[in-house]
Amino acid sequence: MSDARDLAIIIPVYNEADNLPQVLVPWLELAKKYNGQIICINDGSRDNSLELLNAFAQNNKQFQVIDQTNAGHGSACLSGYQFAIDQGFKWIFQTDSDGQTDPDQFSLLWSERTHRDYIFGKRENREDGTFRLLVTCVLRLVLFLVSGRYLPDANVPFRLMRAYKLKSIVQRIPPAVFLKNALLTLIIAKENCIKWVPISFGQREAGLPSVSTFQRFVSIGWQTFRDFVKYRNI
Repeated sequence: MSDARDLAIIIPVYNEADNLPQVLVPWLELAKKYNGQIICINDGSRDNSLELLNAFAQNNKQFQVIDQTNAGHGSACLSGYQFAIDQGFKWIFQTDSDGQTDPDQFSLLWSERTHRDYIFGKRENREDGTFRLLVTCVLRLVLFLVSGRYLPDANVPFRLMRAYKLKSIVQRIPPAVFLKNALLTLIIAKENCIKWVPISFGQREAGLPSVSTFQRFVSIGWQTFRDFVKYRNI
């Protein structure tokens, strides 16, 4: 784009129709404030999420929708990152569409950008339950075991990244990896210093998280361990 904007806000969406109306409005106001644009990636939603997103796009020039076949949260994030890089945005911020992150805390990350290339949230005040906290703790342990690095919240959906620095890293993420955002964090940490900023994390107002059963937790945990053993030196 000829007049490159400062900020691309990447929001992957999968079956979040019940959350979108209340989630999108404050992020849209934030995009306007920071010379930015919201880029929502509809990851093959089966509800009416796409219709809601398209309605927002028709009424707001700071809003864009990318529709893709369902490929998972990580792939949707990478699609958004690549699009923002190709469009010449200076900064890329990623959050989720479930309403658990607080737009008011974005400024905590933005204020660090003058001397940092990567500023990530670290979920400390959590309201999403013990099980979800366990998922984060297990991921932290897996990453430490396979890489020797302590990453407080590798899969956090609240991350600000300098676009030109991210370009080569995005292209290195193998398509088969499940937790692509977590592997992205590991690669970044090996080559750069991540600034971790404490943030709060609320509970869902509606819908279900991607990992909501113990069986799913075990399956994803085992797949994640194998992925990071295989790609730890990428």
